[in-house]
This record gives sequence, C-alpha cells and structure tokens, in this order.
Amino acid sequence: MSGSIDLDVAGARWTVDPSDPEAAQPAFLQKVADGTGDLLKEVRIKRLLRIRSASGRPYLVKHYRGRSFVDSLKNFWRGSAAFEEYELVLEALKRGIPTIAPAFFGERGHDSWIGFPELLELIPADKYLRGQRNDIPSAGEPRKRLVRAYGRFARRVHDLGLDQDDFDPNNVMFRVTPDGAPHFVIVDFERASFAAPDLARRVWLLAKMNRFDGASMTDRLRFLAGYCEGAPRMHLKGTASSILSEHRKVLLRDLSRGSRNATEESRNIGRIETGYFRKKIGRESGDGLNEETARGLAQVAPGLFGEPFAIAPTGARIVRVEAGKEGELWRAANACLRAGLPVLPPLAHGAGWIAFAGLGRDLPDFLGGHRGRPEFGQALEQLGRSFGRFETLGLDVPGPFPPDPLTIFVHDGRVLFTCLGPLGEPAGSTRTGVEERLAAVTAPLRKRFDLTRADEERFVEGLRRAGGHTGVSRKPH
Repeated sequence: MSGSIDLDVAGARWTVDPSDPEAAQPAFLQKVADGTGDLLKEVRIKRLLRIRSASGRPYLVKHYRGRSFVDSLKNFWRGSAAFEEYELVLEALKRGIPTIAPAFFGERGHDSWIGFPELLELIPADKYLRGQRNDIPSAGEPRKRLVRAYGRFARRVHDLGLDQDDFDPNNVMFRVTPDGAPHFVIVDFERASFAAPDLARRVWLLAKMNRFDGASMTDRLRFLAGYCEGAPRMHLKGTASSILSEHRKVLLRDLSRGSRNATEESRNIGRIETGYFRKKIGRESGDGLNEETARGLAQVAPGLFGEPFAIAPTGARIVRVEAGKEGELWRAANACLRAGLPVLPPLAHGAGWIAFAGLGRDLPDFLGGHRGRPEFGQALEQLGRSFGRFETLGLDVPGPFPPDPLTIFVHDGRVLFTCLGPLGEPAGSTRTGVEERLAAVTAPLRKRFDLTRADEERFVEGLRRAGGHTGVSRKPH
C-alpha cells in the first residue's frame, strides 16, 4: 500500500492505510491484538471479530491463529495468512475488481490480523436472496434485475482474471445507487488467485456457486443469463447443462470427502462453508460443542430413551442405534452436511447412540400448527426442495425409506432430514422411479392432513425448483 504507516504495537508489526487514521491509533491496535470486541465467528485457526475504534467506527477483523507445521513452512516462504490476503485484495483493487480496501494488517509470530472498515450500507447477497432483508424488495421485478446484474458482475470478475474458489452469495455484497442500479463488491480472498479461469474452470466455479440453496431455479437461470449476456440461446442452454453436470460432481466430491470422517469447523447451522477449514472429528464430540458440553452429553445420553428421539437437557435429540453402527451414521450425517444437503447437524455419538442438534419443530407438529395459513404450503414446498436435493444426486436420505415424518424438521423456513442409516451409493441422473418415491414420502402426510391437489402440487413444485428430475409430471399423486 503506497505510503502506508508502519507501527509496532503489542509486540506486533502493523501496516496501516494512511487514509484511515483511526486504524493507526495504538490503543485501537492493542484492542485488535487482545481480541477485545464482539466475536462473530470462531474456528480452530481463525476468528472474526467486530472491533470499534475510539470514535465507535466498526471494523471487521480476521485473526488468523497458529496453524499446522506444514502451514508454518508455507508461511515462511509466502508470509502470514493475513499478509497473503492483504496482497490479494490490493491486487484486486489494481485490476479494477470491486472490493473493500483493507484498513490494516499485522503479524506477530504465528498470529496475524487483517481488518476492514465495516460498510453498513452494503447488503449481503445471501441475506437478500433468502428474503432476510426487509429494507429493499426481494421479489418481482427488482429481484429479477438484481440477479441478472449479479451474473454480469460474476462474468466481469472472471474476465478481470480473478479465480475465487469460494465465489458465492455468502461472499458478495451490494448497495443500490441513487439511480436504482446495484453496485456489487466481492469480499473474502482467502481462496483466491489471479489466473484468468478458462471455460472449463468457469463452469466448475459456477457449479460450486450452484450449491447455494437460497436461490430458486428461476434465480439461477437469470443469473446465468446475466453471466452469458449477448450469447445465443443455445449457448445458454448448453452452459446450463454443463453446470448441472459439474454440480453433481461437486456434490459427489463433497459426499466422498465427508464420508472420510472429515467435517467442517466453520459451518453455521443451516448453511455449509466448505473447503478452507477442515479437521478430523474426535470420536465423541463434533462442531459446536465445547469439551464440557460434550462430556455432559456423553454422560446423560446412554440413559435417555424415547421414540423416535429422546431429548437431552441441552435440547439435543438422542437416537438409539445398534452398537457399533453409530460411527457409520455419524459419517453419513457429516458427509451430507458437507455436501450442503438439508440434514440435522450431528453433535456427538457414543456406544449405541448418536445426538443431533435440536433444531426446529417436527414436520407434523409444524403443519398441524399452521393449517390454513401460508406457512403450511411453504413447508410442503420446502419439503419438496429438500427431497429434490437428494434426488439430484440419485440418493435416498440415509435411513429407512420413506422417512418417518417425525424425523423431519422445519427450521428457519428450511426442511431438514435426520440421517438414520449409512450413506448409499449415489446413482446420479440415471435413477428412475422418482414419482413412486415422491408418493411414498407424501403418503403419511396425505392421510393425516387430507392434502388437497393444490397442496401436493406445492411439494412437486419444490422438487422441480431444487433441480430434481424434471421428468416428474405435474399431475399430483
């Protein structure tokens, strides 16, 4: 950074943007080194904090902590993780890629920090697409224009030579200019490089973006139309077909990796972040459980019984399984979670039991409480979407089929299955019989809630929107 300010504070060496004097205050940098602020996210090797300057201005600070011995060797040659990201962001700015300029970075031994001013006027693209922002319209014509503009932005970023391996709506933000046009920026350069992606690589990157589950099929096609703007219609159709083919490969790769006992340190409930943070899970404890909670769960779980679940004091759902089979279920659940499939996160397991997160309400309870209300049809459509996510891979939900409705849960507008069996072999797009499986899944609900044709069509529509087999007839079952 031209004319940067170099400081030594708290035993660390800092480089600060001279245009941001608040970030150069020693008291502020001391707070950064001490981690004094709001903890937004924490994993084994990284923390994300919001730290305010003396005037109250918020900064988002990534604190990279000591890594493995191999990573230490890499850092010796390439510099710290914060320094590497710092240089990537500066290179992006030089190339004209819209992003947020870093305010500072610092290094001390195995620790390093990079900070950015928090621009409150920017709207996270993932929250917008999920309908979680009420300050701007998220449906109709405004959404159509914004999604197409997002596609044009993605094309521009690739054309400028950025290969961002984690370029999805979670790492894109935007603001609406006074003339109504969206202005996008890309954030998070941890997995970026500068080598203009060729066509095959672009298809792969777009397929990875396709894992985002907050966008409808219409959103995806509009995004692609923006990305391929000006291309012949047949070119657009062929690109969409290639992306769907690569998308299946991405998910199958994620399933394969997840079945090897690996899971995500960085995952948030209801969303998966893949690739950068990964660890081997201990035999009894998983993500989101500190050691004390894991020990407490392991002590009470063997004495808890219920059908189909027992509820632990912490709210976790305990399932009794055949002794010696719990590890297989644990791997299946983590593999599905890693692939972004809609399942309850597993928390821990021991001899003869496995615990899942106590999220949401079971599907019959939710439907019974919302009969005659819009949420009833929305839950049926979300059930179709979740079912369609498995159908896309030619895969059944691990466990007995059809799944017991009491093992299906509605949480924050999503429908989550419970993995109660080993992971099957994905059949891909060659599997047939989707209509029979669809009828089997909905049969218990049809009988209990006297579903109408319109209700059943909501389920079928959800299946279609998830990218399930488009050969399913529109005739309700």
